[in-house]
Amino acid sequence: MDKLPEEMVYDILQRCPAKAVERCLDAFPAFTALVRSPSFSTDFCLRSLPTQQDRVLFATTNENMLQETRTWIFNSSSTAEQEEESTLLLSTTTLPLHDHRQNKYMNYSAGLLCSGSGKNPIIYNPTNGEHRVLPGVIFGQKEVDVVRCFLGFSRVSGFNVIAVVKDACQMLALDTMAWKPIKCNHLPSPETASVSIEGSIYYAAYETPPRTMVLIIFNIETELFRIVKIPQAPMCGLLLCEKIMNVDGKVGICFVVRGGKREVKILENSDEESWSTRTIESPRFPMNDVQHFPLLSFEGFTRHGETIFSQDVSSSKALYYCDLDNESYRKEIKTIALYLHQRMVL
Repeated sequence: MDKLPEEMVYDILQRCPAKAVERCLDAFPAFTALVRSPSFSTDFCLRSLPTQQDRVLFATTNENMLQETRTWIFNSSSTAEQEEESTLLLSTTTLPLHDHRQNKYMNYSAGLLCSGSGKNPIIYNPTNGEHRVLPGVIFGQKEVDVVRCFLGFSRVSGFNVIAVVKDACQMLALDTMAWKPIKCNHLPSPETASVSIEGSIYYAAYETPPRTMVLIIFNIETELFRIVKIPQAPMCGLLLCEKIMNVDGKVGICFVVRGGKREVKILENSDEESWSTRTIESPRFPMNDVQHFPLLSFEGFTRHGETIFSQDVSSSKALYYCDLDNESYRKEIKTIALYLHQRMVL
């Protein structure tokens, strides 16, 4: 086994139970560094998660102005065996209230969350509540007050954060906690949070002039940026770029168009810059099963192809998992505290 390529060994060990991996290390000590790497641990945990039902991560925050603190509460949707009208409390974490912008543009990658705006980005582990405040970003001789950060994961390099300020960019690896400059030409102004897929970070941005929407792709291994144009609907019908999402392993950009419909532009092939479009309309629910206000929010897609809508209901959140092709759905009520800011991660 010690003569096999490292990639094959990696894949074999990922499919073994934890005790089998431990016995393998006793027989082949040379694999210790591979198994102890951050990427192996993350992939092993993700592969071990149950796949029968999709889970939703709720990230809510409450600001206490008197104590000048902010508390993040991380919940996960229940499994099929648990109560449908409950959520599983994963963890809480309380931080000094020193930058309100850290609530915006929360990014998710391989089990971690990163505040995407503000002076000092923060990495959160929702599973155990641990957090890490990243060092300030210095461009030239001055620490920058406003920075946009994006979190990504690569099997080779582990977790990395990129910080974008106007025409400059820096990169930080979580295992070193040190920023380093990376080459970038003019980068358009970021418009959304980011998603991380297969070792690359994706986010949408506005390029001016002219005012067009583009997709920024950053490859963590090569440390190179690419700009891909997003096909646009006529500007008279295009109202809002709502969010970026992972659509079955491909990046999708969601637009709100006239009539409350959504159009999700999906990048099918980044090399050929080919896109597809998926139109999303709110399904017709029985009158007693959905409130007239607030309006339904489109959240994204599950790995099994269901479309998720949500609606705030008193101190709870209603989730609607819809099969739009067969015009069927299932409803779940999740009891969570609806605080000042709220994020959902699929």
